[in-house]
Amino acid sequence: MNKKTGYLFIIILGLIPLLIWLGIEPIGSRFSNFTGAMINLGRISALVGTSFFALAFLLNTRLKFLENLFSGLDEVYKAHHIFGTSAFILLLFHPIFLSVQYLAISANSAAMFFIPSFEKTAISSGIIALSIMAVLLLITFFVKLKYHVWKFSHKFLGLAFLFAIIHVLLISSDITRSNLLEGYMIIMLLIGSFSFLYKTLLYDLLKKKKRFSVEKVMKLNDNVVEVVLKPETKIKKYKAGQFIFVGFEQKELREEHPFTISSAPSENNLRLTIKESGDWTKKLKDIKVGTNVFVDGPYGNFYAKNNLDQIWIAGGIGITPFLSMARDLKTQSKVDLFYSVRETKDAVFIDELNKISDKNLRVHIFYTLHGKKLDIEDILKNTEIKNKEIFICGPKKMMFNLKKQFLSKGVDKKKIHAEEFGLL
Repeated sequence: MNKKTGYLFIIILGLIPLLIWLGIEPIGSRFSNFTGAMINLGRISALVGTSFFALAFLLNTRLKFLENLFSGLDEVYKAHHIFGTSAFILLLFHPIFLSVQYLAISANSAAMFFIPSFEKTAISSGIIALSIMAVLLLITFFVKLKYHVWKFSHKFLGLAFLFAIIHVLLISSDITRSNLLEGYMIIMLLIGSFSFLYKTLLYDLLKKKKRFSVEKVMKLNDNVVEVVLKPETKIKKYKAGQFIFVGFEQKELREEHPFTISSAPSENNLRLTIKESGDWTKKLKDIKVGTNVFVDGPYGNFYAKNNLDQIWIAGGIGITPFLSMARDLKTQSKVDLFYSVRETKDAVFIDELNKISDKNLRVHIFYTLHGKKLDIEDILKNTEIKNKEIFICGPKKMMFNLKKQFLSKGVDKKKIHAEEFGLL
C-alpha cells in the first residue's frame, strides 16, 4: 500500500454523510435561492467537518492497521494534522454560512448568532466547541510551546469534541430526518470518542510496551549522545531504519519521544543516537544508568523492500537510520551513502562507516562538510540515479529540496523515501 490508499480511505469515510444527505431531499430544492444555498452549505460543512474531526482522533491512535494503510506512521501523523485542520475550517464555515439567514434581519442579529447563551444549549455547545478548536490550532501554528505543554494543551480537543457531540445530538437538523444519516453520524461520534479515550486514558494500560533499562550513556560530541538500552526480555523484532517511542522512568523524562534506532536488529541491546534539540533532550546526557525505560514500537517504513541498488542521503543526525542499515548490511545491492554535516566534529560515525565500506566493496561513502549545500549535482558526479531506491533523512528543508531535484531528473516518486516523522 502507499499513502494514497490511507488518504482515500479517510476521505471516503468523511464524505459518506454527504452522500446520504444528498438522498434525503432533491438537490434543486435545497439550492433554489441564495439563503437556502447558504444554509445547506453550512449543513454540508458540519457533516463532513464533524466526520473529519472524529477521524482525526482515530489517526492519533498509532493503530497498526493505520500505519499499514498509510505506509508509515509519519504519514499517519501528517494525515492527522491535515484532517484535523480541514475539520476546523469546515466547522468554522458551518456557522458563517448559517448566519447569512440572520443578515436579512440585521447585522446585529447575525453577530448575536455567534454568542453562546444558556437558552440556546444546542447552538451554544457548537460555538464553544469551535472556539476551543480555534484557540488550540492558533497555539499550534503560531506559538512555540515546549512539547509536553503542547501535548497537554491538545487534550482539550477532547473537550471540544464533547461539546460537538452535544451540539450534534441536540440540534434540530437533517440528521434527525434520516435514520441512516443519524446512525452513521453516531458511529463517527463513537469512533472519535473511543479514539480519544483510548489514546488519552487507556493507551498506556492496553499497549504492551517493552521494558528496558539504561545500560550506558555516551557523549559523542558537544550535542550528541548515544543511549544504550538493555531489554528486560527479548527485543521485539524490528527492521533497520525503524523508530520507537521512548519514555524514561525519571521525573523530567517521562514524556514519550520518538527516536530512530541506530543499532542493528541482530544486536542484543537497542542503541539510540540523539542530538540535543530542546530541554528534554538536553537532560539525556545526565540520565542515570539503571533507569527504567518503556519502549513503544517499532514503527516506520523507512527501509528497503526490494533488491534494487540504493542511494542513502543523510544530513547531520539524519545518519541514524542509515547507521542501523549499515550495521545490518545483508543486502546484495550496491549502496552509495552521502553524508553531509556542518562541522567535522559532527561526523561522529564516519570512521565506523568507512570501516563498513572497506569490508563491503558494494558500499561507498561520500562525506561532505556543510561548506556547500548537498544537491543533485553532487550526487550525479558520483553515481547514477536511475533504477535506484533513494532514501533521504535530515533537515526538512534539505529533504524537500532534494526530493524536488530528484523528481526534476525524472526519478519515480515511488522510489524516493524520506523519513519525515515529526510531532509538531
